[in-house]
Amino acid sequence: MPEEKVKQDIARDTLHIATFGEEDKDAILVGIRYLPITKLILVTVESERENAHIFAGQLATALKIATEVHVIEKPLLYNTIMRFRKIVEENKGRFDEIIVNASSGDKQLGCAALTASFINGLKTIAIDGNHPVLLPIIRLSYNEIISEAKMNILKALGAP
Repeated sequence: MPEEKVKQDIARDTLHIATFGEEDKDAILVGIRYLPITKLILVTVESERENAHIFAGQLATALKIATEVHVIEKPLLYNTIMRFRKIVEENKGRFDEIIVNASSGDKQLGCAALTASFINGLKTIAIDGNHPVLLPIIRLSYNEIISEAKMNILKALGAP
């Protein structure tokens, strides 16, 4: 029994947030292969909604982890920042670590996810071949710097 307790103490609950695109979903698998994972949240665009749900279901079954799919609507930058903020707030204290994998899917969504990661101070990876690469974590508190008025400007800039 003491061995089991040690394993539990060592094990870390880790939330992965990953951008999703059908063509390069292998980048998500590389991140999962190399890093601990307890739960996966896929963020994607509307055109990938169905594929994301299928992929999430397959991973949930195979890995026995919780999965969610979040569809980000336009304007992508503003809505991605807001969605990441909500995800972080909802999961605060529930996970030891949150890792963002911005390597799959729509390039604009990937850039928006990277920006949202910086704003929230999240550990972010990119996939280089078959290995995850940790991107620098910016230690600025953008959440405090970006006022509601500035967020509205970002939203207006991203509007179609």
